[in-house]
Amino acid sequence: MKKLFVFLLIVVIVGYAAFKGGAWYQTRQALIDTRERLDEMGVLRWSGIGSGLSGQVSVSGLQWSPFALSSPITADRVVFRPGGVAGLWPILSEGRLPDEWSFSATGVQLMLKDELLQDWIAPDHRQALVQWLQIPCGGRVLGVSDLRQLGIGQLNGDLTLRSSADRPGIALEVNAGALGSIDLYAPQARPSTLSELRSAETLWTGPVQVTLRDGGLMRKLSAWCAEQGKQSKSAWTASVLKALEKPLAAMRLAPSEQLASLYRTFLRDGGALSTTLQVNQPFWGVPVRAPDQSGEGASLNARYNGNGVPGLYLSRTEPDAPTVVTPVEPEPESPAAGTASDGPAYRAVGPEAYGDQLGRDVRIELDTGRVVEGRLSGVSEHVLEVTRMMDGGEVAYPLAREAIVRFAVWRAVPTDSADTEKGQ
Repeated sequence: MKKLFVFLLIVVIVGYAAFKGGAWYQTRQALIDTRERLDEMGVLRWSGIGSGLSGQVSVSGLQWSPFALSSPITADRVVFRPGGVAGLWPILSEGRLPDEWSFSATGVQLMLKDELLQDWIAPDHRQALVQWLQIPCGGRVLGVSDLRQLGIGQLNGDLTLRSSADRPGIALEVNAGALGSIDLYAPQARPSTLSELRSAETLWTGPVQVTLRDGGLMRKLSAWCAEQGKQSKSAWTASVLKALEKPLAAMRLAPSEQLASLYRTFLRDGGALSTTLQVNQPFWGVPVRAPDQSGEGASLNARYNGNGVPGLYLSRTEPDAPTVVTPVEPEPESPAAGTASDGPAYRAVGPEAYGDQLGRDVRIELDTGRVVEGRLSGVSEHVLEVTRMMDGGEVAYPLAREAIVRFAVWRAVPTDSADTEKGQ
């Protein structure tokens, strides 16, 4: 009896060791395969691999460094639960997903830097953000520096990607703590392999239910930007809506009154917003009505703080009638505004010469009417940085180049015609 017990104990130990070793090896091979697939987009690293008798495998110290970002995305622990030991081996050896599974990542973190998007590697990403997320904030475009001044130096959260028998499809839940959360659910997504799961084109097709919950960020942000622009929250949301309407107007589109009102309300107060989008359709499935269509028509199905919101759509606009512009003679400017004088003054400089003015005192007028004076401390493709002394310390203000209507530098009498005002 004793020998039988010892034999069974040895079998259990050997089986456990084989299971642990096999799980470690197969998980490592899956990570190496994933890293090779992502080589063109960034670098994937990890520090440890673990497993449990329930069939779950875990990866600790995961770090993804995309070339498009200046900061890596890290996760303390990533766990895959296949719903049992029987579902583990098919996915590790063949890449075949079981009927029920879940991926969860805890301690996900992204450090925020002023230049989060790498200009040299992601011009398309930056252009898309400039066009659609151009949120004015105190005479400049809202940037990472504003979030940092609000005390948000990093993004932290947990995320879960799952599929279950009682809720078929794919569900993604992202919880960013005090910032809020977002839930995505694609009921028609049915990935059967890891390759299909990695493909966003095949995964997020058909209707996607979206629920966005603000944790108080929008109230802080609206108060901050309104204060920076010396305006009310209502005036600030109006300026944000105007910025959104610009790219839409270029496509002969305009938001409905209810859609514009909902956008401004969420920017000012936050709250919970849920809707269903069609990712593979133009404008993500937001209905587009003809110019002469009024009254009843297609509308986006959405709920705000639990209440239904009707009348959410885009309208096509009629082409603008041709206009005749009458030239106006420019009025002479004062010496302080940049014309020639007998002493030092603010003198206008064209955009092509911004980089030559680093370290000089400048005076910048923005399209909002705000004027910023200080030392030019940074110049990039899309942003200028002006440093000012505030309460005994230096504060850097990022200003969007396209918001600048006039740039002048403090210097002495120009020596030739090339040193006079060039305008914008």
